[in-house]
Amino acid sequence: MAFGPLLPADQQRVFFRHLHVLAERSAAGRQPNVLLHRQACFLAGMDPTGTCAAWLAHSCARRAHRAIAVRTWSPLWPDARSVVTSLANQGNPEPLRDFIARAHPDDACERAALNYSAYWVGEIPYRQRDDSFMPAPLSGWRGSRLLRHLVQRLDASHPFVDLNIHNVWALLTARRGLALDEPDTGRTLLERSTALLDSGGVSAQSRRELTSIVYSLRADGLTGTGTGR
Repeated sequence: MAFGPLLPADQQRVFFRHLHVLAERSAAGRQPNVLLHRQACFLAGMDPTGTCAAWLAHSCARRAHRAIAVRTWSPLWPDARSVVTSLANQGNPEPLRDFIARAHPDDACERAALNYSAYWVGEIPYRQRDDSFMPAPLSGWRGSRLLRHLVQRLDASHPFVDLNIHNVWALLTARRGLALDEPDTGRTLLERSTALLDSGGVSAQSRRELTSIVYSLRADGLTGTGTGR
């Protein structure tokens, strides 16, 4: 499976230039196409040349501010999330860290983060027609698949490491005892959390959440080694 565009360099430049135009047009007017804008920004994060970073940063400044100002979940929330994750994929983690810190002010936003991630990894088995499922109660899925997915991506070099840490923390808060369902996954989580605390490559908030995760796992009796760091 390819990890990014395989077009020749000149075609890549044309593609991402057109993607910029699409993102701008989808966000314009009285009735912007938020879903199309979000998808365009997501793809822009894969730009290997880094030329999309400038307009993504400009879009981030506007959209993240609007999403945070609402103080709860709104259709702007997943759009802003897509922009900041794309910037992290382009090598700038600070907008994502700011989004994690400021755009999860209530339970609706925390539920949205988990429902969105569970849907992404296929743990929510039925198709969703729109974004309204995001802030809904966490029902119909346990979280084992999502936890495995996140644990595999707890690496300081991963562009979304701070988001993955926050989602693990939120998931274990919402699903008490989840790490005990699959002890090997729980032990691997303990190892990787400890390694990240030693690495110094994550945000201050992530360090607090990792400390909470490690304490919770040890309180549940998880020790020793899992499947490796």
